Amino acid sequence: MQSCTGAKDILRSRMRAAAAALTPEARRAGDRVLADRLLALPELKEAETVLLFCGVGTEPDTRPIAEALWAAGPGNHPAYLHMNGQEVFQFALKTVPELARSLLDKAGMDRDQIDWYVLHQANHRILEGVAKRMKVPMERFYENIGRYGNTSAATIPIALDEMAEQELLRWTDERDRLVAMRSCQITLQVMNGLLFGSAMTALLCYAITRRALFQTVGITLCAVILTLFFVTMAANRYFERRM
Repeated sequence: MQSCTGAKDILRSRMRAAAAALTPEARRAGDRVLADRLLALPELKEAETVLLFCGVGTEPDTRPIAEALWAAGPGNHPAYLHMNGQEVFQFALKTVPELARSLLDKAGMDRDQIDWYVLHQANHRILEGVAKRMKVPMERFYENIGRYGNTSAATIPIALDEMAEQELLRWTDERDRLVAMRSCQITLQVMNGLLFGSAMTALLCYAITRRALFQTVGITLCAVILTLFFVTMAANRYFERRM
């Protein structure tokens, strides 16, 4: 990944230098060629929504493409989006480590207890910066942006799928223990609910029919519910301490 990022930086520097050396006439001619080639693509002609980057500085001017798309039909409406890349970068470096620390604190865990950090694959620099600020080795940050680029909302699901295929994800005995404890809690709570409903039904039948059988059943179930209530409370306290 380091070599890939280094090569990308070198290529970017070369392209910027070449673009800066162009005359204004040559730049406009190049913009026109780029626009013509993009507008000729069948995918662009069939698209319902098109997102274009607005050129800044020596970047290609995309306004001719936008103007051609707007003129293609009366239903086309322009909308402008602007992203401040440097501000987004600084926001990510500040906010992501803070959120990670907050989440770890709530879970009662330390950063060294986490095997893998799987973040949105925006770019390598953000992942590297977050790792440095969290003081976590970069090796524990899963990264696949060199293979796919930024796939937006799909980055984390793709990363998790890859990790599962590589058997980097595993269910631990601790997780199984927590699931079992939670299942016991839910079972006791459901039993309490069912017994309470049965007791109320029996007492209602006794109130209506005045039959001793219903009275006996209702009182017995109430005693069982009361016993289970205290058992459930004790079990919940035990599980909460263990979880």
